[in-house]
Amino acid sequence: MGQLEEVFVKGIREPGIVVSIQGPRASIRIRPVSPEACAGCGSCGHADGDGARILEIATTEALEVGDQVLVETAPVGRASASALLLLVPLLGLLGGAIAGQALGPRLGVDGETGAIVAGLLSLVVVYAGVVLLDRRIRRRHGGGPRIVPARRRSAP
Repeated sequence: MGQLEEVFVKGIREPGIVVSIQGPRASIRIRPVSPEACAGCGSCGHADGDGARILEIATTEALEVGDQVLVETAPVGRASASALLLLVPLLGLLGGAIAGQALGPRLGVDGETGAIVAGLLSLVVVYAGVVLLDRRIRRRHGGGPRIVPARRRSAP
């Protein structure tokens, strides 16, 4: 199983440290074990210069700055991940190619060129739509990152 597929099927669990708390939101600094998989998830905050990421996560946990936590993303079912990532964009590619084949001569290009251009364009548009839809679903159903307490910081 590839790293990106693993993100969708299993989710990600990374250790982090609470760096600030503002109301119900905590800023967590993580250093991803697998940066490629982490970047592919799309639920994250920005990266620091040293490769660490800062995530802003809503939480109801009683946390303090310096606490060690685990940040986890909810897994997505294998079937829905496969459909979103593979099947829907493939259908967009095929639909665009068929439309481009039919409309190409009307637009002054041969059918094959129209099929290639329209197929690739629709693939990009549909894939972008899938990514946006996935993010909306994750937000709506709480699929974004969440904090799992690991241990309190030690007293100095």
